[in-house]
Amino acid sequence: MVAAALLCAPVIALTIWLNVSAGGDDLVWLVLPVGVVYGAALTLLGLRLAAPRTAERLPEILTAVSKA
Repeated sequence: MVAAALLCAPVIALTIWLNVSAGGDDLVWLVLPVGVVYGAALTLLGLRLAAPRTAERLPEILTAVSKA
């Protein structure tokens, strides 16, 4: 949960900053597209890191799953 909070921190900080700043009320709508792009980038990065590790362990995973 701490890792998820740290990964979400930039978007949360942007939201807080726009709501607290004087002229930020007009730009609050930017949080939605920024959050979508940031989330997609984190997802792609996570897949790039996890896919090779999972592919290397496919035989072990298959053995563990097919045990009856």
